[in-house]
Amino acid sequence: MMYRSSAVSEVIGSILLISLVVLAVAVIGAGFLSQPPPVQTQDLNVIASNTTTTLYIYHDGGDPMVPGEFALLLDGNPVDPIPAPSGGWPWEIGEVLEIPITTTPQRIQIISLRGGQQNLIREISIGQVTGGGVPITPGTPPTLGPGGQCTQEELDEYAEEYLEDNYVEYFSEKLDEDAIYFTRIRLGNKASISGFVNLTINNTNSYIIRDVAPTRVNLTSGDRLSIKFGGHPNQASAYLFSVGNKGWSISGDYTTIYRNDVLLSGDLKESWITQYTDYESSLVFTSDGTNQFTRLIIKNQTIDEGVNNLKYEFINLKPAEPTLIILDYPNDQNDFIRFIGQANIVKRDGVTIYENGELLITP
Repeated sequence: MMYRSSAVSEVIGSILLISLVVLAVAVIGAGFLSQPPPVQTQDLNVIASNTTTTLYIYHDGGDPMVPGEFALLLDGNPVDPIPAPSGGWPWEIGEVLEIPITTTPQRIQIISLRGGQQNLIREISIGQVTGGGVPITPGTPPTLGPGGQCTQEELDEYAEEYLEDNYVEYFSEKLDEDAIYFTRIRLGNKASISGFVNLTINNTNSYIIRDVAPTRVNLTSGDRLSIKFGGHPNQASAYLFSVGNKGWSISGDYTTIYRNDVLLSGDLKESWITQYTDYESSLVFTSDGTNQFTRLIIKNQTIDEGVNNLKYEFINLKPAEPTLIILDYPNDQNDFIRFIGQANIVKRDGVTIYENGELLITP
């Protein structure tokens, strides 16, 4: 019997190839498994201004910032410790960080430290509003008081003038770029609304009003509030208003209320939520069965503007940038309907025309 060396080489080669593949899979798998789990970074909008001695960073919307969960870098140099805001920690909407400086920083970075990771939250320069990165020309700094310091009154006046001169235009531009506007003179007799709005209370002095005793239920920071709309054979109403992650007013008939997964009896007649986080929505509404004047604008693009009897469906409602949602959904089919905000999906006569930020048709 003759042995062929080529056959032996082929067997050895096959074994080596299989071994290498197994080793490669193991190495790749170990690499994936060794990656740290993703960490949700804070959401934060800020405005920065300065004098020759002080940098002012205004919390302009987003999450409360807790010491130890974020770092502040000026031109790459950490500010340690970070001075507490005027109202104390946490740093919340409307409050100011005052950072002593000797030179004006060109780059301001806010870094998340959650989960032992370092993730960039915001990077701005003086006179720039975050959230859209729109450059703004800063106003004249306030007059320095004795010792080269601004008085609190001068700082407040400067901040008010700065926002009046710049932020109204910025807010309007951002809203036009992101929002969905929908109005119809009559809701229609085939309209419906259903789904949940979920959010976590993140401040004190929040409450809801029900139509059963006790009518007022106070909420505490950390409470998870879930509101279910619709689910009733009669026409249900829904009213939502929010701006700047605070000041929520939510109400509606035929609602179901849960606090920390515990059912609360009665319909939600009113609410006041001073600050919230972790907003989630499965809220859906339709308008159909009427031949009335209708206006639909998506991201500054006019889709429909005139009389029609089309069916519109808006799925997973949420605030539009920068943090605004208004829903006026009546329980009378003959009443006006209004919506300003965002949605994951918009359908017209059953056809998806907008999904996850993308317009799928040509206006």
